[in-house]
Amino acid sequence: MANSISYTMLPSAGNPFWSNFFGVLLAGKFDRYYLTFSEPHGITGSTSSNSAVSIRIDSETVVVVEITEGYEMNPQMSFRISLQ
Repeated sequence: MANSISYTMLPSAGNPFWSNFFGVLLAGKFDRYYLTFSEPHGITGSTSSNSAVSIRIDSETVVVVEITEGYEMNPQMSFRISLQ
């Protein structure tokens, strides 16, 4: 199993579809990515390169990457989460 999750925002600044989504996430706004595994993942914790990004462990087979208030959702932004 890999021991990290990496993410880079791919749309360019000129992308007409994404232009309305770029900016800093405000209080009460979030983005979540659900990762479901066919077997227990064994993740017990994590550290993130960005304080607005964290992992939530929902079950032995589901983890959720949560991006919250303060995240700069702009072209080419990235983060890395190290899993334990």
